[in-house]
Amino acid sequence: MTTQSLSIESAPSLAGPGAKGSSSASATSASPPQVTRGSVPRGATWMWVALALVLTWLVGHRWGLAVLAWVAPVPWLVLATRAQGWRQWSGLLVLCLVVHVAWMAKVVTAPMPWALAFGFGLPIGLGSFVGLRTYRAVHDRGGALVALAFYVAFVVLSDVIGARTSELGAWSTMGNAMVGDLVLLQITSALGLSAIGFLLASVSGVIATALTIPEPRRMLPWAVVAATLVLGAYGFGAWRLDAGRPEGRSVRAAAVTTAVGLDERGLPADAVLLAAVDELFARSERAVELGAELVVWNEAAAMLRAEHEADTIVRGRELARRHGVELVMGYAVLVDEDPFSFRNEYVWIDREGELVERYAKHHPVPGEPSIRGEDPLRVHDHDYGRAAGALCYDYDFPAMALEHARLGADLVVVPSSDWRGIDPYHTEMARVRAIEGGFSVLRPVRWAASAGFDSLGRVRGWMPAEDASGVMVVSLPTERVDTIYSRVGDAPMATLAGGLGLFALARSVRRRRAS
Repeated sequence: MTTQSLSIESAPSLAGPGAKGSSSASATSASPPQVTRGSVPRGATWMWVALALVLTWLVGHRWGLAVLAWVAPVPWLVLATRAQGWRQWSGLLVLCLVVHVAWMAKVVTAPMPWALAFGFGLPIGLGSFVGLRTYRAVHDRGGALVALAFYVAFVVLSDVIGARTSELGAWSTMGNAMVGDLVLLQITSALGLSAIGFLLASVSGVIATALTIPEPRRMLPWAVVAATLVLGAYGFGAWRLDAGRPEGRSVRAAAVTTAVGLDERGLPADAVLLAAVDELFARSERAVELGAELVVWNEAAAMLRAEHEADTIVRGRELARRHGVELVMGYAVLVDEDPFSFRNEYVWIDREGELVERYAKHHPVPGEPSIRGEDPLRVHDHDYGRAAGALCYDYDFPAMALEHARLGADLVVVPSSDWRGIDPYHTEMARVRAIEGGFSVLRPVRWAASAGFDSLGRVRGWMPAEDASGVMVVSLPTERVDTIYSRVGDAPMATLAGGLGLFALARSVRRRRAS
């Protein structure tokens, strides 16, 4: 993609190619001037390329600046508006793929394989390119305002569909960049994560449109609308956090973690694994001494061979019965060493030492050699309320939290195992599920921050990865807050996006016929 080969028009008017004037003279004066080859300043295209690369790489995840999410799409939309010919579109495709792989590479640290950056980055980059190419087609046929409506609709529908059907879950959504903005996140209690994508797309779309039309002032009313929506979302969030609610039931829950696990060197020696199990039980005893009523291990905290599974569960049942506490034991059982595979599960043991639930991970991370669980989600009754569980990546899928909410969960435990590249970003993602579903979440994590969140996403307890004690006890509310999102799900945002998409399609077809 070079400036020497660039031959474009100054951006089309808001009316689009189908607009008609009252006379040929007025039509001529209203049409955009032609920009000949070389009249665009050298480096202008490269400026937008550089901005697309830098802003996208900086948004979210490790070393991320979430505030840039409001403007990061702008250079992409400008480039899509300017691109001419197959060479420039091919260059834009390569740029999409390279930038998004580089973006994901920030989080791929040991023990994760480097190929994971491609597994996540390429689908996101390809999806982004398809959106940009379609945006340009709508822009050419319907005009800038119609393209703006399409862009917003595309982002929202991509967020809704991607989070539900792709293996990327919430990682594929634009709104996921804002998991650290607690005030803005409150809007997810009503409309889900796609509502934040809608706001981000509205702001960036208005800015990009203003930069690519002859009369930017014509976008002022739309800028006011976008600003009003953003201020309204922040106002709602501030009100919701301030209003809160009187707290009733609660439970003292403990996150118990270990630093031993499957890493880049493979599975540790059996003696190391068995010693780690002994340490988990010792830390569980420590959590009980600190007043824990519910003790939860991190994901695959105990790495077991099949012959050790039954004895380990018996030890857990005895601990629970002896202290009158509940114990959620996250463990993995080796199934095969060639190819390597394991069962990634937890067992939930009640105060009497009885098994309440055995759960297998529903959503293994792409490339994770664990056997996928398929049993229906369950919510069970306890003295402190109704509780449920999931494992790590499971809770990157809003549909799981939505089902837990509809089953009446007051508390969800999410044993997890992360790595430095996604610490603490991945833990913060769990707070979105708490806000959407209106329940508390406890997330014990190996190699990253563990946390307890209430139904507003507020941090009730936090244990950084550097805490060598491996024990955090936190008091969590256990009375679910009924949310709009738990009742209606993504239907309102999907309907809005569908309406915008149909508007863009109808206007494009009508103007195409008129021209």
